Amino acid sequence: GGTLEALSRAVAVAAPTLAYPVADLETLAGAVTGVAPLGDCVVLRPHSTVDDLFWALKHLDALHGDFVRADCVVTTSADPTNSMRVAAKRHDPIDATTHVIRIATNKKARWQGVGHHGGSTSSAAPKSP
Repeated sequence: GGTLEALSRAVAVAAPTLAYPVADLETLAGAVTGVAPLGDCVVLRPHSTVDDLFWALKHLDALHGDFVRADCVVTTSADPTNSMRVAAKRHDPIDATTHVIRIATNKKARWQGVGHHGGSTSSAAPKSP
């Protein structure tokens, strides 16, 4: 097969990025389904970043609000059983050592704090002197 062979070679050259978004770094429960440890896998374009995963999860309606922070479980190829948690920046690449990621959001969309005319709609009462 010409088409299957061409696709297989293309994937071999630029393999997709696999990310395992989790809701909790202790239980590793999936961020999309909320069940089974590492039960969710998001297939992203090669060389994708934490920000790419954030937007993919928003598109899947698994996250709401603005990006606050991300943490990942980092493993080494020398000893995959030895891992540690580290903070990840939005533009950090996702790879085989950082593909288990928890993304935290403020769960409030940016537009909810801005009025129709671009002004603040803060509901706090004015401070008295």
